[in-house]
Amino acid sequence: MKIVIRQTENLEVISKLDRTIFPYDLPLSDDDLQGAVWWLASDDDGYPVAFAGVCMPATRQPFMIRAGVRSSYRGLRLQRRLIRVRYAFARRMRAEGWPWDYVYTYVAVANLASQRSLISCGFLPYYWERDDQTYLYFKRDL
Repeated sequence: MKIVIRQTENLEVISKLDRTIFPYDLPLSDDDLQGAVWWLASDDDGYPVAFAGVCMPATRQPFMIRAGVRSSYRGLRLQRRLIRVRYAFARRMRAEGWPWDYVYTYVAVANLASQRSLISCGFLPYYWERDDQTYLYFKRDL
């Protein structure tokens, strides 16, 4: 099975996938959806199986916003591919003049699979003092 990852502006599909993959989380807000660049992974039949985004603030570092993979497509290293796509995008934007030094994200403490994926892609955990200690933060220099 071949999975193709493409940048997309179809926020309706991203929003629907988000609600499907993360039924117990708060859904992405309109600001989240419109304030990010999104990628969609689709199978051979064009069925959307995964998504990921990166926010591109001009005044601070890029943030890898939510990513999700349908449960029946887990184990295919799609999350790693989506991490690499977003990191490569941030590097290209930096080369074009965006004032960025690193990319960062967070992961739920219990989400070991995502932590392993980030580490395998060169991201390192870092300490960010916050009241909410249910997340681990990761970053990688550009």
